[in-house]
Amino acid sequence: MTRLLAPELFGLMSIASIVMVGLTLLTDIGIRQNIIQHRHDNDQEFFDAAWTLQIFRGFAIWLTSCLLSVILSALNEANVFSEDSIYSDDRLPIIISIISLSAVIEGFSPIKFSLSIRKLDQTRITFIEISAQLLGVLAMLIWIYFDRSIWAMVMGWLYGVAAKIILSYILIPGRNNRIVWNLRAFKTIIKFGKWIFLTSLIGFMLTSGDRLILGIKTSPETMGFYSIAFLMVNTIYMMTSKLSSSIIFPALSDVFRRRPEDLSKTLYNFKIWIDSGMLFTSGFLFSTGGLIVDLLYDDRYAQAGRILQILALTLVANRYAIADQCYLSMGKPHVMTYLIAMRTMVFYILVPFGLYTYGLNGALWCIVLSGIVTIPASLLAQHKYGILNISRELVVLPIFLVGVTLGHFMVR
Repeated sequence: MTRLLAPELFGLMSIASIVMVGLTLLTDIGIRQNIIQHRHDNDQEFFDAAWTLQIFRGFAIWLTSCLLSVILSALNEANVFSEDSIYSDDRLPIIISIISLSAVIEGFSPIKFSLSIRKLDQTRITFIEISAQLLGVLAMLIWIYFDRSIWAMVMGWLYGVAAKIILSYILIPGRNNRIVWNLRAFKTIIKFGKWIFLTSLIGFMLTSGDRLILGIKTSPETMGFYSIAFLMVNTIYMMTSKLSSSIIFPALSDVFRRRPEDLSKTLYNFKIWIDSGMLFTSGFLFSTGGLIVDLLYDDRYAQAGRILQILALTLVANRYAIADQCYLSMGKPHVMTYLIAMRTMVFYILVPFGLYTYGLNGALWCIVLSGIVTIPASLLAQHKYGILNISRELVVLPIFLVGVTLGHFMVR
């Protein structure tokens, strides 16, 4: 795609997707988490109520994004943003309003998809998700054959979401849902979900704040470079997040229900592999970021290599987010909310300072630093709730140096 489209288009798509993801998280009331943690497997009334809320939420996201698009257009007409800012691009508002239709489509996702995650039916879930992504990419390539514009990425996004929903209905056995009005179920979902909402709200500010802040002083082209580097690093993080939500959280919830004394042991059985992979990848990309970008992309994207090397260090701190799944499984989502709130506060102090004082390079190093300085708080929380194993935390740290060393010899 980078060879078929201009760098600035990736910057525009990055901002549009941030708005979409942001609205999704800002309306997150923990519907899927409620279903996974719910004590009864066959509470159809509860599951139908969850599906009803899910549909209303999808339409709410779409309408809100349309309103934001109108506001952004008005701000552009008033020349609020500088000409160099990505926010001043006239294409951005319409892109946001069109891409948000995916929320309406996803609102009709069957609850049996979440029930399959609860039952750890990963074969079927993985097949559906990979197939949907491939169909989305195929739609992009077909579109781009006729029109090399940003609409190829927008339509690929929409087709991918639609394919996932259709495949879920076809391939997952079980009863389809119907719209119901059940205040008891609504209250149960919202009571648990209020902490998920706060966590998602603060988490969005943390995970997307880099591009929102950088966009103020960054051109679409430079944002495109950043998006390429961010995509590589975020792919590693999203893999672990997917494992957390689809496998680790359901497994920890089951252990806590049956054998709560084994919670820490189970956590570290997962964590040893995830920590090792993230530390090795962090060190390896730190050494080889420039080389990887040179191999995969043409000369227009060379600047992304330096950005990738610095961003790779964020994986050192990001691996601690896996332990947050324990607090959810214990029915204590507020602990995760407090931790993410603290990480976000540190982030919004350091990153704007780095950007306005030392430019893009300063912002990048402050993004890394904001994660590292909050590691002690994560460890203290684990200790307080009896899930910390300090020896297993320390034993994996040398793997970072292994990644750095191997990468260094490859570059040479």
